[in-house]
Amino acid sequence: MEYTFVVTNTGNVTLSNVEVNDPLFGLTFGPITLAPNSSQTYTHTYTVTQMALDTGSVYNVASVTSEDTNGNPVNDSDDETITADQNPSIEIVKSALPTTYSTLGEEVEYTFVVTNTGNVTLSNVEVTDPLFGLTFGPITLAPKYKRNLYAHLYSYPNGP
Repeated sequence: MEYTFVVTNTGNVTLSNVEVNDPLFGLTFGPITLAPNSSQTYTHTYTVTQMALDTGSVYNVASVTSEDTNGNPVNDSDDETITADQNPSIEIVKSALPTTYSTLGEEVEYTFVVTNTGNVTLSNVEVTDPLFGLTFGPITLAPKYKRNLYAHLYSYPNGP
């Protein structure tokens, strides 16, 4: 994502010590001198972080400071909010080994694979299986991460 900073002297006197400051990015451009009706453009490339996606937006304020020919301060600031395209999504796959059983008390291992298929971190993820009365979690899953959960159960004549 590219930010563009355009500083324009809209007054009728030359400005000196013109500096653009952006505390979010830790940037300072300048100092320069700007004649009346002239502009200076700066750019900065911002790499989106997971925290920015999870938060849902990036709020940024840039400010410009300068002095007129008499040493008086001439300042301004501008802000910009960029909104994230959040796509939370989760997937669960349940499997059993063996896939069939024939003996009372035979052990069956169930595997639950939970995957965060979205682009934001998911918290308080719980996996429940009411048939067996199982609950796993809560857990937190970062995007593209998966968690394998296992349960060992036994076959019974009148139940699972």
